[in-house]
Amino acid sequence: EYECQLCKLIDDSRVKGCRFLADQSIKDDALEKCGDHCIVPDYTGSNHIHTWMHDLQGIGNVKRIITGGSGFIGSYIVGHPLEQGHKVKVLDLRKPSIEHKNLEFVNKSVMDELAEDIHGCDIVYHFAAMLGVDNSDSRPLETMRINLEGSVNVFKSAVEANVKRMIYASSSEVYGEPRELPIREDSVKGPISTYGVSKLAAEIYAKAYNHEFGTDIRIVRFFNVYGHGQSNNFAMPIFINN
Repeated sequence: EYECQLCKLIDDSRVKGCRFLADQSIKDDALEKCGDHCIVPDYTGSNHIHTWMHDLQGIGNVKRIITGGSGFIGSYIVGHPLEQGHKVKVLDLRKPSIEHKNLEFVNKSVMDELAEDIHGCDIVYHFAAMLGVDNSDSRPLETMRINLEGSVNVFKSAVEANVKRMIYASSSEVYGEPRELPIREDSVKGPISTYGVSKLAAEIYAKAYNHEFGTDIRIVRFFNVYGHGQSNNFAMPIFINN
């Protein structure tokens, strides 16, 4: 059994009784709701990008910084807290498509100095990455530099800014060819792509930071994410268009 990982991101004194216990055998498309109506995924990887976002409404103004906030997944993550009246800072090389009085844009790479930008935030959502298996395999060193070195720089900068709560966007690519079905959170990892290797390596660093610096980095492994506004060269749009 597991405690709700999202509830742990929030101080128990502000959200009481919010606990979800899930047996590992829950199938990969199952969703459950805990008593305080936070929607959480099971631990075998649900596809919908909203399922693991906790409703932070009513606990005060929580300021987030989201790396890669102008991307497909990041833009959804940005919109949700803005609707709840929270402040959001997007760190990206591309300006977000939405404008809002509580939205601040920082035109930077994850390889830049970030501590000053992270300072004053409550949670870091790290979604910036070089995407795509084929794209990453054709540029392996650049992929490792951005996805691994860039991630470590985000973790390091957050520690310097005294921000411990982070969510790191990983990928199902860390599993490689499945050795069992359904895939479980603790299934054997064996990435076969540069992208998968970079994501797994960053996961290991995240766990090391949790151990060495007392950070609270939570890892979310996305599978085949889909939705409105996604580029046509990803799995689900290709399937639908064909």
